[in-house]
Amino acid sequence: MTARIPNHLLAALPAADYAEIAHDLHPVIVCMGQVVQHPHQPVKTIWFPVDCLMSLRAVNESGAALEIAQAGNDSVIGLMGMGMGNVGTKNEPGLIAVVEIGGSAMQIDVVILKKILAHSFALQTVLYDALRDLMLQASRNALCTHYHFVEPRVARALLRMRDRMHMNKFQMTQGFLAQALGVRRAGVTKAASALQLQGLIRYSRGAITILDGAGLERAACACYATDRRLQTSSRQKLSE
Repeated sequence: MTARIPNHLLAALPAADYAEIAHDLHPVIVCMGQVVQHPHQPVKTIWFPVDCLMSLRAVNESGAALEIAQAGNDSVIGLMGMGMGNVGTKNEPGLIAVVEIGGSAMQIDVVILKKILAHSFALQTVLYDALRDLMLQASRNALCTHYHFVEPRVARALLRMRDRMHMNKFQMTQGFLAQALGVRRAGVTKAASALQLQGLIRYSRGAITILDGAGLERAACACYATDRRLQTSSRQKLSE
């Protein structure tokens, strides 16, 4: 993997394929809460996170949303819905992508990307694998949402952020986390308080700090172990 390229998907491309796409990639700064993909609107931009974290969420006709996948610097946002506007009509579920943790990203116009995809087998392979990873995340999150209680889900969510951002402290409001998990804010507040009382995290003024990673892993639902295996497998494949 080429260290100078900040997104692992892009770094996995052969030099010639990366060179073709590189001059059409534009660096941008994104902020927490920024919507980068709107439901029921054409997908015009593909995003490659660098040091930010993006949340892909399914949204229903009333505007309620639930996170189905996350994208860090080993993923991409915009593939789901590319070429078909977005998923769903105004009376059906759609997709919204929101910045969970602000930072930098690379973006490319979807029309340009399609032209490059037409003759770059390497790019096709990398993006197909990324799309597969997003679908696996969606499947796991659906099971987790249905079968597990809020507290272990909150623990899992914080660990996933830690693993993708490679940090133990990040800005995250309880309201924003509640939206991602599809639960009431009161439920997240209760769960976060319980984890804090156990000495696993510290929550203060919109900042969450993981104090005991091993303890938080024990508090998380079994889905987290699957998350780790999938993420490790994905990164190993990219480095081959």
